[in-house]
Amino acid sequence: MRLISFLVCVLLCGSFIACSDDDNANNNLELDVDYLNQSSWKGQYIIKEKDGRINERRNIGFSFTSRNRGSFTIFSNESEEYNITRYIKYSVNKKSLIITNEVGNAAIILGDGWFVIEKDNNNLVLVQDLETGLYTRYLFLRRTY
Repeated sequence: MRLISFLVCVLLCGSFIACSDDDNANNNLELDVDYLNQSSWKGQYIIKEKDGRINERRNIGFSFTSRNRGSFTIFSNESEEYNITRYIKYSVNKKSLIITNEVGNAAIILGDGWFVIEKDNNNLVLVQDLETGLYTRYLFLRRTY
């Protein structure tokens, strides 16, 4: 009788483990247009070398004004006259943010494809060239509106 009770407990525990939230965790990293639409974000734009040393760190702000347009500003460490503001078109594809040019060279400055590595209601962490480039670029953003 103890053996049967033990086996029932093992089977019940196994079914709880099999029904874990791993799929939900992956779905939480997915972007949709409504998450970004009409929102503002501030944070850090960081470029790291492969050995982990920080090559560049700048403050950055994003404003997503519609379902496919917005702007970003990279703030200069020296003075406001060196701030870079660009208007963008953007789209989302599951776990990626794709930035394209509205006017100027926005995609050249930030690159076009960013992958979500962390996301909740008010924080977003995006990465680019994680395994492929000489440098890895990060966007650490916090929702301000």
